[in-house]
Amino acid sequence: MHRPAKAHPRQVNSILDSVFGALGLTESYHGWRIVYEWDKILGSELAREAPAHRYQDGVIYVAVSSPSLRQNLQLQLDELMISIKNHPSGGAVRELRLISTRKRKAPHGHQR
Repeated sequence: MHRPAKAHPRQVNSILDSVFGALGLTESYHGWRIVYEWDKILGSELAREAPAHRYQDGVIYVAVSSPSLRQNLQLQLDELMISIKNHPSGGAVRELRLISTRKRKAPHGHQR
């Protein structure tokens, strides 16, 4: 009995690249991969404090809850971008934006 030659299995990422490329969604797919793998890029402890929560048009939006964390990340932006660019999907990211998530207190006598 003749068996057909086994095809080499393709990695899932390769298949997804092909599908998203055919749909014109390659950049978005790669940007969202950075968001999904943010803990590997930033480190799991810091990623919990500053999660990447959105990708849009080449920009990763990172939520920061304190001014000191924001300042710390601001000083590391060049290093973070290097880490992102070294990631296989990093070419989709042009910028990181740090978004404050701290709740502001309502003025005295007003409720929010």
